[in-house]
Amino acid sequence: FLEQIATERPQVTSCPPAILNIMLERINADETSVDLSSLHHITTGSAQLNPRLITEFRDRFGIDLINVYGSSEGAMLVASIVDVPDAADRAHYFPRLGEGPRPSQLPILAQYQTRLVDPATGAEITETGVIGELRLKGGPILDHYWDDPKSTAEAFDADGWFRTGDLFSLAGPSAEYLQFTGRLKHIIVRGGLNISAEEVQALAQTHPAVSEAVAVAVPDAKLGEKVGLAVTLRGDATLTLPELCAHLRDVAKIAVFKLPEHLRILDRLPVLPSGKTDQAAVRALFAQD
Repeated sequence: FLEQIATERPQVTSCPPAILNIMLERINADETSVDLSSLHHITTGSAQLNPRLITEFRDRFGIDLINVYGSSEGAMLVASIVDVPDAADRAHYFPRLGEGPRPSQLPILAQYQTRLVDPATGAEITETGVIGELRLKGGPILDHYWDDPKSTAEAFDADGWFRTGDLFSLAGPSAEYLQFTGRLKHIIVRGGLNISAEEVQALAQTHPAVSEAVAVAVPDAKLGEKVGLAVTLRGDATLTLPELCAHLRDVAKIAVFKLPEHLRILDRLPVLPSGKTDQAAVRALFAQD
């Protein structure tokens, strides 16, 4: 991949965060063998983006990372430079589309409307910090699934909004942003309390030793589920579960019941061909506990 960039000299390319981390490892090992000078932007998605990646690619190589959210049904959010100008914000925020306080400057995104709803009641969420399911209209959202009326009916609510199955909250001073917080199917239920796996892994990535992180549910006889966290580390860094929990509790200010109780340190996170983390493979690691 790096050789192809040096040979073909593209201005834009795309890869998931896992590949971005591998690129940095190769560059750190031998910076003279890598030529990224043609690149202006790299779009990335399919997994949570560590803000340090945005800073490092921008400061070292002058390359802007553009975070993208999407689905095969046509749902799409893009944290473009014009819509989310602050580089650090682009790791967490996407523009709120439609009738929000800051309409998108990208023509294709301007076709969309977004809303957040309580997944249990369907009531619209308008306050910042409240988590709800993202629903969309407009743009290239699919009309129906081919020859599958049941799935089509389940994909849309009564008002025609597409159900993404993904959890977001409104963010920013004017609620102009959407912040991804998790997936409806990626909720860990510990003693009856819901924990967003994406929230835990995003906060774990704020630890200076952590490069990538993924949180999964680990079965527990008493509480039902506990949080298991698999991480890769930066360089020669070391990390213990007590050290990580101290950071999450004292620095990241995570609620105590959300703290991970199992930790695996890996050389690489297992990934699917799409670049997304292989959740089943990670859960299997903790089945040995």
